Amino acid sequence: MEKRVKIQKEQSVVGVLYDGNNNVKARGDFRVISDRGNRLKLKHEGSGNIYETSKSQFDQGERIPRRIPGGKQDKRKTDKEQKEAQKKMEKSQRKFQEEQEEKKKKEEEEKKKQNLSDSKELMLAGTEQEIITLINAGFKNIWLKGPAGSGKTTITGIVAEHLNKDYLVISCGEGTSPTEFRGRIYPKEQTNEFIETYQKDSIIVLDEFTALLPETAQILNAALANERIATSVGVKLRNPNCIIIATSNTFGTGADAMYVANNQIDASTIDRFTGAIIEVGYSSRYESQFDKEVVETVNDLRECISENLLQRIMSTRSIIMGDKLKNKAKITDWKERLLVPWSPEEREIAWEFLKKKEKERKEAKKEAVKGANGLTIEKSLPKSSHPKKQWNPFD
Repeated sequence: MEKRVKIQKEQSVVGVLYDGNNNVKARGDFRVISDRGNRLKLKHEGSGNIYETSKSQFDQGERIPRRIPGGKQDKRKTDKEQKEAQKKMEKSQRKFQEEQEEKKKKEEEEKKKQNLSDSKELMLAGTEQEIITLINAGFKNIWLKGPAGSGKTTITGIVAEHLNKDYLVISCGEGTSPTEFRGRIYPKEQTNEFIETYQKDSIIVLDEFTALLPETAQILNAALANERIATSVGVKLRNPNCIIIATSNTFGTGADAMYVANNQIDASTIDRFTGAIIEVGYSSRYESQFDKEVVETVNDLRECISENLLQRIMSTRSIIMGDKLKNKAKITDWKERLLVPWSPEEREIAWEFLKKKEKERKEAKKEAVKGANGLTIEKSLPKSSHPKKQWNPFD
């Protein structure tokens, strides 16, 4: 049985005050104002409220007990009950935390999708729009020529998605055999993806087209110009809405110092693309979405390559990777990472060029500030400093 502390006047006690229906009226610290027989007059320390009640409606003790209907008092919470309550609270907190993390993850995914959509819109304003214009004008064979990493293949994917066409990319190289286009005969006649897609409303990309062996590329002449191709499963007609897009780093004139894997393509094959050959450069509009310092550095390096006739490439891919190194991986030497493939002599030239460009920018900034300050001083001069010619009737 719980031992009850005798209540004395002016004594501070801890307890719970109930109303006639055994509902909690107030709890916490009370000061006893008067104690007369079975009646108590209490002042609640927290709110300052004064209560008059019977002793049977006030439970006193260091812990706050619970009551059940009928005026009977429950046992105090045991350690086991307290642990269960703690576990319940922790479980609730974990659930809330998981919900918040899931919400954050969904928001990041939505943001990522939006960024991707914005990127596609940025690109669609340039070469993609030119390709769509050619397609609408009736061109079915298109050739994109541009430096490595300029987004040629990405561009074709955006166009296919925009036009809602089936999409197939064939990576070309010297190991690409005629069966990639004609299908197999042994051990039995077989069709392939090219043959199937050729007969659909689609875009077929011949990626790195000039890396094909000339005799393999020539097999495509009929497919490109005659609207049909002889395959292992018979002659197949080209779908009227099938667009074939070739991509390359050269115009099919053979290898050079930069692109050694390119082959010379037969003039008759090149002729199939007449009027629809597009030179693709780096899209400044697309690149502008990335880190400003990274874009600035890569553009400086491009200028350095051009001025010093270096056999190097700084593509849009360099900007994307530089942005990731700087802002996601938090790597401080991201500039050095971009120059890893360069020779020691080339790196030295690049660093000197970057220092020169940085110095030029600082000087230009100082001149701009100086000019702005001068303009401010000019504007702030009092009117007396700009005297107006007085009117003279005898002039």
